[in-house]
Amino acid sequence: MVRVSLSIDGMTCEHCVKTATNALVTAAGDGAKVKVRLDPGMAQVETSSASSASVQDLIDAVETVGFDAAVFDGGSAGGGPHTTRIKIEGMTCGHCTSTCTKALEGVSGVGVGRAAVDLASGIATVTTDAPIDAQELVDAVDICGFDARVAEGGDLNEGDIASIEMAPLASSTRGVGGEEDTDTEKTALLGGGKTPSLVTLYVHGMHCSTCQSWVASAMSNAAATDDVKIDLQTGKATAMTSVKPEVLMTAVQRTGYEARLWEDRADLIASNPATAGHANASSALKSRPSAADEELESLSLQLSGMSCGSCVRHIEDALRTRDGVEAAAVQLMGQKGKVAFRPSIVTPEQVIQTVVDKGYGAVAIDEKNKTTLILHIEGMVCPSCPPRIERALLKAFPAAIDSVSVSAVTNRANVVCNARHRSRGYEDEQLMNDMLELLRSMDYAVEPVHEDKSGNAEGSASSAPEPEEVVWRRLFWTSAVLTVVLLLLDATWSPALGPLVVRYWLDAFLATPVQVIVGGRFIRSALGFARRCSANMSTLVALSSTIAYMYSCYALLYATAVGGEASDMSDMDKSGSMGLVPMFDMPGMLLTFIVLGKWLEAIAKDRTTAAITALKDLQPPTAFVVTQDPETGTFGDDEAVPCEDLEVGDLVRVRPGEVVPGDGEVVFGSTTIDESMITGESMPVYKGEGDTVIGGTMNSGGSVVVKVTTSQSESMLAHIIQLVEDAQCSKAPIQAYADVVAAYFTPIVLILSFATFAGWYALALSGALPASYTEQDGPFLFSLLFAIAVLVVACPCALGLATPTAVMV
Repeated sequence: MVRVSLSIDGMTCEHCVKTATNALVTAAGDGAKVKVRLDPGMAQVETSSASSASVQDLIDAVETVGFDAAVFDGGSAGGGPHTTRIKIEGMTCGHCTSTCTKALEGVSGVGVGRAAVDLASGIATVTTDAPIDAQELVDAVDICGFDARVAEGGDLNEGDIASIEMAPLASSTRGVGGEEDTDTEKTALLGGGKTPSLVTLYVHGMHCSTCQSWVASAMSNAAATDDVKIDLQTGKATAMTSVKPEVLMTAVQRTGYEARLWEDRADLIASNPATAGHANASSALKSRPSAADEELESLSLQLSGMSCGSCVRHIEDALRTRDGVEAAAVQLMGQKGKVAFRPSIVTPEQVIQTVVDKGYGAVAIDEKNKTTLILHIEGMVCPSCPPRIERALLKAFPAAIDSVSVSAVTNRANVVCNARHRSRGYEDEQLMNDMLELLRSMDYAVEPVHEDKSGNAEGSASSAPEPEEVVWRRLFWTSAVLTVVLLLLDATWSPALGPLVVRYWLDAFLATPVQVIVGGRFIRSALGFARRCSANMSTLVALSSTIAYMYSCYALLYATAVGGEASDMSDMDKSGSMGLVPMFDMPGMLLTFIVLGKWLEAIAKDRTTAAITALKDLQPPTAFVVTQDPETGTFGDDEAVPCEDLEVGDLVRVRPGEVVPGDGEVVFGSTTIDESMITGESMPVYKGEGDTVIGGTMNSGGSVVVKVTTSQSESMLAHIIQLVEDAQCSKAPIQAYADVVAAYFTPIVLILSFATFAGWYALALSGALPASYTEQDGPFLFSLLFAIAVLVVACPCALGLATPTAVMV
């Protein structure tokens, strides 16, 4: 018997072991005993002395089936390369494989280019010139945070074989240890000897520049060339190489992405349209012939249920793969979508059902027949004003108005009107005039707000002759100064300064301007609501302050008539006027605190308005439009035009330091754009021809020409502004509940105050109360004091002061 030990390199699983065993049995002849072990990659062959098979015949038989074989010399360096495989668990992306590869290459005896990690199977293949302790490789990977162990036969299936084998084959064209590999099997797989050609693939699943770099690196290593280009927008990957496309696709799949030949990409997208990663590549497949005589129809959708960019892709890809849909765009922030479709192929109901089938809500928006009228309203003094205005408009114009949203923060009302009133000859202008007349009759200062083409509001600034913050600030300081002086006068008064009634007259002199100037604003508002048999917070403030002031005036006159010479309270008591003490400090303090709350609320409103104004100021006032010669392609001189006059298709030049005037696409030049207003990222982003730019972002690089692709009213900046304004006009459920409570709060307090007066007055008249209670003031004034107490205590300081303070904080 002749025994031969061979070292076999390239086996990865039991299938490889079986293949090598069959090859050796065939070469050794009948009666031979063959034992092949996957780890450490060895084969023992025992042949009879009569066998004609030589050692070289056995080596050739193994190499014929695709493995490297050499005579095993017990581990000497001349025995050829040694392969060790370990199983790695926990890898999820190309960055993980890169980390593990660097860790393995750092092990002594391995070196750069001698380790290959396959993401799909989790197998790392390490090739060394001499045997290496597998535990060192396992420890190196464990330090990086992954779980590793020596690979066993059950760790691989037949589907993983090609994925692992092709990576070392691709890298072998560059040579290991500086030597060129001349193996004919590797050359056949890699297409060696052929003239380099352009290989085009569709890579599915890339979402960012990091994905792009991983795929480019994988293809560059597999193709043995640096001539690799990746288009992130379309998923198109090209490489000039002699390597077969199958090798490149396997290299890409090892990084965690799907890859197909460019012409076969339709199968990949059609097999899973809900997760297609490249909208442009997906829409490019829709190359149906279009009928010249058929016009596309547009459908606007109000969507619901979207929470991230993945939801946007799901809906867009579902719509784009629908027969008859030519284009689809979905906006996450506004939860809206627009679809261009052919009515002869698909109906709007079918388009909506396509979205619903994906688990999202969709409702058609009749934008052609609906209009939104905006009103600027001054004079809303309490939380019950917005719901009162909403109810009044809906009740007065039920057939013309679909919905009303009033915001006390921005002093704006958004009124959504339908087309039913226009069909009866009732135009929007007439409806606007009727709404203005109604609200003005409710003692509100109302002016219409018009929007320009860019969605910016005009007219609201001129409608307010004086900012609310200025008005309330003036009223607060007027009330505060006079009230503080009144309190100091009461605290420091002494008999040496004169009779007590003199102090009362000085109090009245200080309190009267507060009541007339400051309280008069609330009184006018309360009278306006009273004419409509209604009440609000101004009613409580006006009643409590006015009654307290009138009572104090009566007490002042009584004290003057009865105890005019009294120098202190004891003398006043002897004069019989002790029960009637003027309380001029109470209405002053009450009005001061209420006005303070109004002032803080006005400051909060101004801050909110300033935020919206700052967003609108991001758009430059003018844009520089250029024309392009269709024959030479050169651009002409610039022409300055207002940004709101820009139309889709216009070419604008954006120089360094200028702001991009609108959403568009770079058609000439390259630059870097500061997109921090959208992304928050301070580093400028490179933009070249074909890249999209966002209106309002800053050009910090070179000069470029941008083609406007979106109207100013539909730009991203316009949508952001609209979202902020909508958020201010919208109400949370708890806020709507608070508005309902506020609407009933004032009437209930008035009823309780009257009931308190009636109850005490009835008890006083019936003799149920001790005579000493009403001896000085009489039953009427005695009961009136309790009614005033109810009004003052219930006066909504929490609504007028605490809530604005919370908003300020």
